[in-house]
Amino acid sequence: MIYDIEGESDDDQTNQLKVPQFPAKKRPSLIVAQSSKVDDMMKNLQEYKSMPDSLIRKELENKIVKQLIVEKCSETFALQALWAIKYSVYLYENGEKPGPIDNSAQPLEFIVVNGHLWKFLREEYGGGPEIQQKHKNRSNSLALPAKMISQSEFQVPLVGFQNEQNYCYLHSAIQSLLSIAEFNYYFLRQIKNIQFDMPFCKAYLEVFNQAKICKTTLDLPILKQLTLNKFPPKSQHDCQEYLLHVLGSMEDELNNLNRTLKPKGIIYTNFIENLYKGKIQTTIHCLECQQTNHKLENFITLSLAISYSKTLEQCLEDFTKEEPLKDYNCKRCNGICTRKIRLYEMPKFLILHLKRFQYFPQIHKSNKTITFPLDSLQVTNKTYRLKSVIVHKGQMQQGHYMNFSKRFHNWYKFNDSIVRESSKKEVQLQQAYILIYQWNDM
Repeated sequence: MIYDIEGESDDDQTNQLKVPQFPAKKRPSLIVAQSSKVDDMMKNLQEYKSMPDSLIRKELENKIVKQLIVEKCSETFALQALWAIKYSVYLYENGEKPGPIDNSAQPLEFIVVNGHLWKFLREEYGGGPEIQQKHKNRSNSLALPAKMISQSEFQVPLVGFQNEQNYCYLHSAIQSLLSIAEFNYYFLRQIKNIQFDMPFCKAYLEVFNQAKICKTTLDLPILKQLTLNKFPPKSQHDCQEYLLHVLGSMEDELNNLNRTLKPKGIIYTNFIENLYKGKIQTTIHCLECQQTNHKLENFITLSLAISYSKTLEQCLEDFTKEEPLKDYNCKRCNGICTRKIRLYEMPKFLILHLKRFQYFPQIHKSNKTITFPLDSLQVTNKTYRLKSVIVHKGQMQQGHYMNFSKRFHNWYKFNDSIVRESSKKEVQLQQAYILIYQWNDM
């Protein structure tokens, strides 16, 4: 199935891009344009395909790319800009060979290449999807940047949710996800066309579609039914647990789908990993024998203690500080060890969970104020801006969740069926429970 995406050309004219589904990886035939250099090009291609990986083969690839760029062609295709940069570094700066092309990866920035070069790259590196431009009057230069695809199509109108049985935790989590256009993009461009059983992904897509046309408030029967056993109605539930459950279930569905389709050469983007997953490195260091062990782990949310902090930045510092291990000794010498966590790889969307709820030795909720920045949170070498905040009011046994999210460049408060405009000042006064930050470079 083919979709039209609106982009902008360099002269501000609207382009139509055709985006088919991810096709099966196959070896398309390379159609070489008729020119005085056809024989030379065909000879280079045949020699290239018969050679093992080597420096000579890369030099020949460089020559082929140069020939294909200048060859006239009526077709042009979009190529993901970051992949193109990696490929350029590989060809000219002795960088690593890039993996398969992923034109759905963030950021949605492209360069334009002619049809001959696209077919060559697609044949050699695989991936996709193929994004062909309908217009013909464009330069074939590899260095020509294409504009970012407009995200207005992936924004959701301001719609409230009906609440009858303590579903405020579900509503707040879903409103946060709906506020992330980059997340919605994958449902319209990928999930929409998949004919396999993916209940959580399809349920979210249905919410998105209904929100686009709804004039009043929405009910979410499918999402509620999917979590009926784990999150029974008329009971209090943790919004963070629900958010992790939904994202984890979606990722499981994507992984199962890819395992099924991998023999056919079809791989769909794991957008949960692409958008929300980071890595932490835990280092265990023995103070006696100096042995050091490292372990890398994925994370979707970081759960931060708040007892000894006043600001979100202090919470993050406390999370990463070195601390002695009381119940663990070195396996080599039985010496005292310390543990330090390092934020090894940061996600595009950083989900921070403040540990306000305590279950042992007694049930308790902390209402401590933790200040947090809206426009500039510095974490490692990345700067983030706030996208959404989930707030819990009341006590653990009887409380209420609400959501503050930024949409259409303004802040809004989502309180079940009630939606109203908010402000930066009101957002900063909230006792945040979950904060979702977006990397500034997106």
